[in-house]
Amino acid sequence: MVEHEYAHILELSYYEVTNAIRYEKSASFDEKEAKAAFEKAAKFMNLFEAHNFEEIIGDAFRLALKLNIAAYDAAFIALADKLDKRLLTTDIKLAKKPENTKYRGLVEYPNKQSKNY
Repeated sequence: MVEHEYAHILELSYYEVTNAIRYEKSASFDEKEAKAAFEKAAKFMNLFEAHNFEEIIGDAFRLALKLNIAAYDAAFIALADKLDKRLLTTDIKLAKKPENTKYRGLVEYPNKQSKNY
Protein backbone atom coordinates (compact mmCIF):
# COMPACT_ATOMS: atom_id res chain seq x y z
CA MET A 1 0.00 0.00 0.00
CA VAL A 2 1.29 3.43 -0.91
CA GLU A 3 1.55 5.58 2.20
CA HIS A 4 -1.62 7.64 2.72
CA GLU A 5 -3.24 6.40 -0.47
CA TYR A 6 -6.24 5.04 1.42
CA ALA A 7 -5.95 6.32 4.96
CA HIS A 8 -6.94 9.85 5.91
CA ILE A 9 -8.00 11.47 9.17
CA LEU A 10 -8.63 14.95 10.46
CA GLU A 11 -6.05 16.35 12.87
CA LEU A 12 -8.78 16.65 15.47
CA SER A 13 -8.72 12.85 15.68
CA TYR A 14 -5.58 13.16 17.78
CA TYR A 15 -7.51 15.25 20.31
CA GLU A 16 -10.37 12.78 20.39
CA VAL A 17 -8.12 9.79 20.97
CA THR A 18 -6.16 11.65 23.64
CA ASN A 19 -9.35 12.56 25.48
CA ALA A 20 -10.72 9.04 25.22
CA ILE A 21 -7.52 7.63 26.74
CA ARG A 22 -7.59 10.26 29.48
CA TYR A 23 -11.13 9.29 30.46
CA GLU A 24 -10.30 5.60 30.39
CA LYS A 25 -7.24 6.23 32.55
CA SER A 26 -9.42 7.35 35.38
CA ALA A 27 -11.88 4.49 34.88
CA SER A 28 -9.93 1.48 33.72
CA PHE A 29 -6.17 1.75 33.86
CA ASP A 30 -3.35 3.65 35.49
CA GLU A 31 -1.15 6.43 34.11
CA LYS A 32 1.55 4.07 32.85
CA GLU A 33 -1.01 2.05 30.89
CA ALA A 34 -2.59 5.26 29.59
CA LYS A 35 0.79 6.48 28.30
CA ALA A 36 1.38 3.14 26.57
CA ALA A 37 -2.08 3.28 24.99
CA PHE A 38 -1.43 6.82 23.78
CA GLU A 39 1.91 5.84 22.24
CA LYS A 40 0.30 2.94 20.38
CA ALA A 41 -2.60 5.11 19.20
CA ALA A 42 -0.27 7.89 18.03
CA LYS A 43 1.88 5.38 16.16
CA PHE A 44 -1.23 4.02 14.44
CA MET A 45 -2.63 7.45 13.57
CA ASN A 46 0.74 8.48 12.13
CA LEU A 47 0.10 5.93 9.39
CA PHE A 48 -2.71 8.19 8.16
CA GLU A 49 -2.48 11.45 6.32
CA ALA A 50 -3.80 14.06 8.74
CA HIS A 51 -5.82 16.92 7.29
CA ASN A 52 -6.41 20.27 8.90
CA PHE A 53 -10.00 21.13 9.80
CA GLU A 54 -9.57 24.44 7.95
CA GLU A 55 -9.46 22.51 4.67
CA ILE A 56 -13.13 21.57 4.96
CA ILE A 57 -14.69 23.86 7.58
CA GLY A 58 -17.01 25.64 5.11
CA ASP A 59 -18.19 22.38 3.56
CA ALA A 60 -18.56 20.81 7.00
CA PHE A 61 -20.76 23.69 8.15
CA ARG A 62 -23.03 23.38 5.08
CA LEU A 63 -23.27 19.61 5.51
CA ALA A 64 -24.05 19.93 9.21
CA LEU A 65 -26.99 22.17 8.36
CA LYS A 66 -28.15 20.07 5.41
CA LEU A 67 -27.94 16.70 7.17
CA ASN A 68 -28.81 17.97 10.65
CA ILE A 69 -25.65 16.51 12.18
CA ALA A 70 -22.83 17.81 14.34
CA ALA A 71 -20.12 19.79 12.57
CA TYR A 72 -17.66 17.22 13.92
CA ASP A 73 -19.42 14.41 12.02
CA ALA A 74 -19.97 16.59 8.96
CA ALA A 75 -16.24 17.31 8.84
CA PHE A 76 -15.45 13.67 8.19
CA ILE A 77 -18.07 13.45 5.42
CA ALA A 78 -16.73 16.70 3.91
CA LEU A 79 -13.21 15.29 3.93
CA ALA A 80 -14.37 12.08 2.26
CA ASP A 81 -16.14 14.15 -0.38
CA LYS A 82 -13.09 16.36 -0.97
CA LEU A 83 -10.82 13.34 -1.37
CA ASP A 84 -13.39 11.27 -3.28
CA LYS A 85 -12.97 8.50 -0.70
CA ARG A 86 -15.41 6.59 1.48
CA LEU A 87 -15.85 7.31 5.16
CA LEU A 88 -15.83 4.13 7.19
CA THR A 89 -17.72 4.57 10.46
CA THR A 90 -19.16 2.40 13.18
CA ASP A 91 -21.77 5.09 13.88
CA ILE A 92 -24.86 3.63 12.24
CA LYS A 93 -26.87 6.83 12.75
CA LEU A 94 -24.21 8.83 10.94
CA ALA A 95 -24.04 6.23 8.18
CA LYS A 96 -27.79 6.65 7.56
CA LYS A 97 -27.86 10.47 7.52
CA PRO A 98 -26.78 10.99 3.89
CA GLU A 99 -28.99 8.20 2.50
CA ASN A 100 -31.13 10.43 0.26
CA THR A 101 -28.41 12.89 -0.75
CA LYS A 102 -25.53 13.03 -3.20
CA TYR A 103 -23.28 11.97 -0.28
CA ARG A 104 -24.99 8.60 0.08
CA GLY A 105 -22.13 6.54 -1.35
CA LEU A 106 -19.49 8.29 0.75
CA VAL A 107 -20.41 6.85 4.14
CA GLU A 108 -20.01 3.17 4.75
CA TYR A 109 -21.02 1.14 7.77
CA PRO A 110 -18.83 -1.99 7.93
CA ASN A 111 -21.68 -4.31 8.88
CA LYS A 112 -24.35 -3.60 6.27
CA GLN A 113 -25.74 -7.09 6.81
CA SER A 114 -26.79 -6.05 10.30
CA LYS A 115 -30.53 -6.11 10.94
CA ASN A 116 -30.19 -2.62 12.42
CA TYR A 117 -28.81 -1.04 9.25
